[in-house]
Amino acid sequence: MAGVKWIYTKKNMSWEGPSYRGWKLRSWLADGIICQNSDMLKFFFPDWNKANLIPIGVDINKYKKKHVNIKIKKQLGIPDYARIIISVANLIPVKGIEILIKAFKQLSLENTSWRLMIVGDTSTKYGAKLKNEISIKSNLENKIIFTGKQRNIRELLDIAEIYVQPSLYKGEGAPIAILEAMANSKVIIGSDVPGIRDQLKFFPDHLFPAGDIDSLIKKLELFMRKSTSENYELGKSFYQYVLNNYDISNEKVKIQKYYKQILQG
Repeated sequence: MAGVKWIYTKKNMSWEGPSYRGWKLRSWLADGIICQNSDMLKFFFPDWNKANLIPIGVDINKYKKKHVNIKIKKQLGIPDYARIIISVANLIPVKGIEILIKAFKQLSLENTSWRLMIVGDTSTKYGAKLKNEISIKSNLENKIIFTGKQRNIRELLDIAEIYVQPSLYKGEGAPIAILEAMANSKVIIGSDVPGIRDQLKFFPDHLFPAGDIDSLIKKLELFMRKSTSENYELGKSFYQYVLNNYDISNEKVKIQKYYKQILQG
């Protein structure tokens, strides 16, 4: 109202509860709105000229695959021969980790060398429940590893082959964990929901319907049957894709250009 230019970034697919009317007012007052996925534009700001799509970027070099730290598996109690599926998430229900666990449970019977590693804070109600259920089932306790919250994400990605993001129907804003996994040359599997479908739009065969355990099993089984070298070669295509489309320098340039556009408007 004082004439100061103001822009905000919409970061998730939620717009409910007591703050709903407040965000409607903020959007009306804003000079510009940055959306992080195409579904945001469609669902929240249809025909709003002030809304602009600028996908989030990632520091490619920070997450680029390096030589494996051989101590990591030992610290986590994972055998040297084990092959790893990884998921990195804020452990809350919308992340759908129980879908991944159920799918892996069925596949682990015939794929005994594989382990599932879940990286996230297990002190949440949802996280504690998942971990407790696994500890009760002795046949899964050594096959599913909860690492807790970690800072050395790249080192954990280095020892894995497949990354899975099984988020449920509400979707994501722009899951940076997927981009980090791409930068680490992982094979990516994700649910077909807002945010994820943007990031995997050129890899449609790697998407599965949200909450569909059978579909996830088929996707996982396909890549679990491949050799480590085959998965690594496939992972290179994800690395090249994130390098070309989601490098943080690209995001920086687009944001600077948008701010200048607003200031000059």
